[in-house]
Amino acid sequence: MVKSLPSDSRTETEKLESLAQDIGAKGKKFMKKNIAYTDEPSDVDLDNARRVADFLPRPADLTLKKERGVTVRFNELMLSEIKKVADQKGLGVSSLIRMWVLDRLKKTQPHV
Repeated sequence: MVKSLPSDSRTETEKLESLAQDIGAKGKKFMKKNIAYTDEPSDVDLDNARRVADFLPRPADLTLKKERGVTVRFNELMLSEIKKVADQKGLGVSSLIRMWVLDRLKKTQPHV
């Protein structure tokens, strides 16, 4: 035998209105204070403002430079000396060699 649920004498509209009131009451607890927006800040004097020069880099300057690897072979004695110098400077061997090559290029071709 199927038991019937107790009937609610309220109309569908009354049920929806009651539900909306319940939800609204809960929602207001979490609502923040309304923010009053203005067109401009009150502490800024736009009449005496001055234009600043553009200080951001160009978008082309922000792109990563593509680098390619090069294999260079050294004899054991030369490589051990390079490793000593790199350790003294706190650099990796590749970084040290790259610095040396760039330094040499700048001396011979100043536009690099």
